[in-house]
Amino acid sequence: MVPWPTSLTNFNLAQNKINALDATGTFPATLNFLDLSQNQLSVFPTTAWPDALDTLHLHDNPIGAIPVDQPNSHICTRHLGSTGFRALPTSLPPNLQFIELSKIPLNAFPRLNQQPQTIEDMYERLLKYIVHGFDSDLSTTGLHRCLIPLRGLKNLGRNAITAIPDDDFAVPKFTTNINLGNNRIARLPANSSWRRSLASLDLSNNQLENILKGTKLPRRSVTVEGNNITALVDLALSQLFFVDKNPLQVIPNVTFPEDVYLYVCLSTCSSRDPPTGAQTPQVELTEFTLRSGMFSSLKRSTQAEFGHPNFRANAQSIQISCDSRNGKVNPLSPTISICVA
Repeated sequence: MVPWPTSLTNFNLAQNKINALDATGTFPATLNFLDLSQNQLSVFPTTAWPDALDTLHLHDNPIGAIPVDQPNSHICTRHLGSTGFRALPTSLPPNLQFIELSKIPLNAFPRLNQQPQTIEDMYERLLKYIVHGFDSDLSTTGLHRCLIPLRGLKNLGRNAITAIPDDDFAVPKFTTNINLGNNRIARLPANSSWRRSLASLDLSNNQLENILKGTKLPRRSVTVEGNNITALVDLALSQLFFVDKNPLQVIPNVTFPEDVYLYVCLSTCSSRDPPTGAQTPQVELTEFTLRSGMFSSLKRSTQAEFGHPNFRANAQSIQISCDSRNGKVNPLSPTISICVA
């Protein structure tokens, strides 16, 4: 029997060669954090964990499944990325608030009945994202004993998800941010009620070619960088909208909140690295048409330190499209003019 210190609360056993835990062994009653990541565990431990334990790291182990009758339902934060799972575990405790499941890889978005309603975070990597979606800027403390770094975040990034179900798609009530970056999603489902409940959505580095006219988007933040989007047509864009690294050419009649910021991040700027003004814009728009109020709001936002228009506009094409709409070309900056119609 190991003579544990009576006040031990954190125990890090990561990066060793542990291949099993003694099922009859015990840990100190005060332990609330245990890191067993990057070991050689092939079976989910059936050790009787202390009641104080609320955070368990088991990522980067070749574990294949979680036993259905696990005796550790009080553990509300679990890191299970880069394990042997090939699907969302079916035996998640009902009080689970945080689970990391990156790089498994999942090939389908979990249905609502597969997700505990208490879950706040399904997370990929800590604090990657400022406004970048399976990563958030909402730094808060979670419920009960669990410290949740980024509340309300569902991270399903870096998997192999090809579609979001249209029919019964829904998210747990505490989930306000979803990261689906680095998957294979080619379209958004028609059902939009789930998007209205979100604060942010990350769809970066997928296979989107368009966002359908009238698609409802979260008001706070949307990231679609690194897709194949060529046009944004009649959309109500988010306050923070990142669409760089797309072959974007056409933006007619979009709207956005009064306090829009970084909407003009249309080419080389990034949500992780705000534009410096030194990059050469890669996007050249052939049409950019706004109503008068939207133009005024956008022009005000470009006067912010990181809000300069980081794209080019083809003056001849802008004029032709503007004439077809009976509009007037207005300067957005000394080198960029767009259509107001």
